[in-house]
Amino acid sequence: MAFSQSIVEAILLSAVIVAFAFILKLILDIAKEKQKNPRPIVKRDQFLKDYGYTWDYIFVFKVWDEYEREELSAAQTKYSMKFIIDRLNKGSEYPFDFLSAQYTTTPDY
Repeated sequence: MAFSQSIVEAILLSAVIVAFAFILKLILDIAKEKQKNPRPIVKRDQFLKDYGYTWDYIFVFKVWDEYEREELSAAQTKYSMKFIIDRLNKGSEYPFDFLSAQYTTTPDY
């Protein structure tokens, strides 16, 4: 009686281990499939064809004149262009900045 009970327990334990292994394989297959294409493919639009590059994101900042800086709120002062570019750099992004045609001097950030 004890011998047959241990056989049943061994069979049940084996079935549970096989079920866990099967579920783990399914999860790993799903993860592998999602990892194949982590970023959407950039559509080859006319700009990309003409210039050979495209943009992931664009941030547009207002350039404040010296007399306007006193009117900035605490949030505008804290989350300045320098703050955002520094955070992007820390996140391994590669930000580039281009000045507006109206401003010919480099901003002091």
